Amino acid sequence: MHTLLDHDGHIPAFVAVTDARTHESRAAKALELPKGSIVVFDKGFISYPWFRTLGAKGIFFVT
Repeated sequence: MHTLLDHDGHIPAFVAVTDARTHESRAAKALELPKGSIVVFDKGFISYPWFRTLGAKGIFFVT
């Protein structure tokens, strides 16, 4: 399950339930994240090119 929380309203803004074969990077990269978003990944997900793209858009990320 992939979830995007809206911290202003404290409710989920997006939820995707996929089979266990869908990698989280595919779901995450499909999201349109607004500037100022904070994205949290587990240590198993590393994509430095995508991290640079997020940073250039003003999106913060934590691994």
